[in-house]
Amino acid sequence: MNNLNIRPEVKQHLKEMMTSDLIEYWSQFHLTTLARLLLSWVPMARMLREISIDFETIGSFGSGSCSHEAALALLLPSTEVFCHDISSKYIPNQTKTLFESCKRLHFIEVDCSKGIISQQFDFVFSIQTLEHIEDYFSALSLMANSVKPGGYLYIDTPHFNERPEFEADIEYCRKVAWEKHEHYHLGFSRQATIERIKALGYTIVDSGYYCYSRFDRIALEGIRRSLGKNTVKGTKDSIVETIALFDKSLELAEEFYRDRFDELDTLMLQKRECSAISILARKNIS
Repeated sequence: MNNLNIRPEVKQHLKEMMTSDLIEYWSQFHLTTLARLLLSWVPMARMLREISIDFETIGSFGSGSCSHEAALALLLPSTEVFCHDISSKYIPNQTKTLFESCKRLHFIEVDCSKGIISQQFDFVFSIQTLEHIEDYFSALSLMANSVKPGGYLYIDTPHFNERPEFEADIEYCRKVAWEKHEHYHLGFSRQATIERIKALGYTIVDSGYYCYSRFDRIALEGIRRSLGKNTVKGTKDSIVETIALFDKSLELAEEFYRDRFDELDTLMLQKRECSAISILARKNIS
């Protein structure tokens, strides 16, 4: 558990998966920024690998910087990707340029808690968004309704047990969450979120956690050893190295924690061993 040995064939497979356009796009990010992006990219990519389905259309809600959406558009050359958010102000220049050149990548301004989406998608995802929305269930319902029957929904949020009565200093935690991140909610429990998604007409495909402190520490130490402590922009090898380290870290964490998911879901805020949940679900056809 103290090191991450990545087999050479794994790195070669990752290189073959990536398009030259995706490498070019990711190489425009400083490695520290890219590592933060990949921390939430890798859990979604792992779950999508398991279902191995080609999507004609993808919709994202709370797209923020649109970095994951841009990567999907470059990775899936026949897929249309639609980004939805209340503002485009968080989109960095390199991604704005990609919007101009990639006609399959679209931005739609909408309030996810109040808007009406006329289109349905094969795959809808939302990463670190629901905690920013006061009426989170209306937003979740909008996302769920935006998936075609038989399509897939992926939800990623901060993890919180949703039992504030057992938390010390809960008001202080909420104050910090709002002042630092504009979070209306500290997060959501995996099991409670699963039940909400099932109630909206879905079958759960997979669920889990990520940002396990001990395993991410190992991955980040590996990245620093392999790439140095500088903030230079990425190369193909450094990008592959970063993805491989996070992927291996998540694999080890899943093996270590898989039988303890119910226990993790009830851990108190001050004792969390992980900080995010991820859920993949399929919309029922009838």
